[in-house]
Amino acid sequence: KEEVLQQVFYSTVTSAITSSLNHNKGRKITLRSKSLGKSAYIKLTVNGHVFKTEEINQTTQRNAEVVDINLKLMSELMSDVDGKIVLRNLFDEQGELSSSCTELLFDRAPAATDKAPVEDKSRLVSVKKGKKKDLIREIRSNQ
Repeated sequence: KEEVLQQVFYSTVTSAITSSLNHNKGRKITLRSKSLGKSAYIKLTVNGHVFKTEEINQTTQRNAEVVDINLKLMSELMSDVDGKIVLRNLFDEQGELSSSCTELLFDRAPAATDKAPVEDKSRLVSVKKGKKKDLIREIRSNQ
């Protein structure tokens, strides 16, 4: 479901950029990601932007009213790929709301070193016996 994950990532980054441009407090976006076993974790922080309580509740409650259609879309897409999206507000040293944080957790694609499942088990194989010199001669004649 690569296309779904691309759409979620695109929507998340676009929303962060839009949120960053709506204020004049630093306009800084931080994006961090890491692999956690077979899962991928992405954390996107926007300084100076704070989520409304309704927006945070919208991603955790299934029947919440739609406050922001993009957040609802991201939440639904993440549930389609058995992923999770978490919206949080972060506090600074004085205890005041300072930034918003969007976290995405989903299963990542298997690495290239992982064993791929066998696609076709009914493959015809011929076994030839003989001396190495004879086998090489036969292989060259078949090319």
